[in-house]
Amino acid sequence: MTDLNQLHADARHRLDRQGALPGVLRERGLSFEDAQALDLGLDAQGNVLLPLRDEHGTLIGLKGRVASPAPHKYFELPAGNGNPPWYAPTLWQAPHRAVLWVEGELNAMVTHLALRAQQVAVIGLGSAFGPLDTALLRRLDRPGYLYLDDDTVGRKSARAFLRQAEADGVALQRVGPLLGAWDACTYAHTCGQDALRDRWLAFLKLPSL
Repeated sequence: MTDLNQLHADARHRLDRQGALPGVLRERGLSFEDAQALDLGLDAQGNVLLPLRDEHGTLIGLKGRVASPAPHKYFELPAGNGNPPWYAPTLWQAPHRAVLWVEGELNAMVTHLALRAQQVAVIGLGSAFGPLDTALLRRLDRPGYLYLDDDTVGRKSARAFLRQAEADGVALQRVGPLLGAWDACTYAHTCGQDALRDRWLAFLKLPSL
C-alpha cells in the first residue's frame, strides 16, 4: 500500500534540496518560495508532485506534473484516484467571503496566493469536467463563482455545472475570461500576482463577514 504521507515528505525534501523552482513551473506565476508554501515536491524522476487533500485536510492523493514531454502531462498517485479537486489550505483555517472554483490545480494555486488576504476559498478542478461539490458551497453558505477555460469544453461544462447548482438550490456564477485566452498562471507570470488579485476582484462580489 502506498504511503502517501511519506512520499509527500520525501518529495518536499527533494524540492528543498534542489533550492530552485523546477523548470516545468517556470513562467507559471510562481516563485520557489511559493512552491514551498504550497507544499509542492519532486519525485525521484524530477516530476512535480501536488498534494491533494480532502475538505478536512487529509492527504488523499498526489498529482504529478511530468518534467519532460510525454503523451500525458499529469499522472495520479495512487493511480485511478478519480482526479479529486485541490483545496486551498485556508478552506479549513478561516471564515470565507466567497468560494471560487478554478480549472486546473496550478491556476487555482496561483489564484489562492493572489487572493489569500481576501478570504476567498479557492478550489482547483483537475479538469473542466469537475467534479464540483455543491454540497460544500451550501455548507459554507457563501457566494460561489466558477472559472473555466473559455473553450468549447469549458463552456459546455459551465452550463452543466450551473444547471447542477440551480437544481441543488445554491447560487453559482460563472466569471471570466481574465484576458483573452490567458489562464491565471499566464496572467500572474505576465502581470504579477497583485494584478491577478485585482483582476479577480473585478469579477467577485465579496460580502462582509
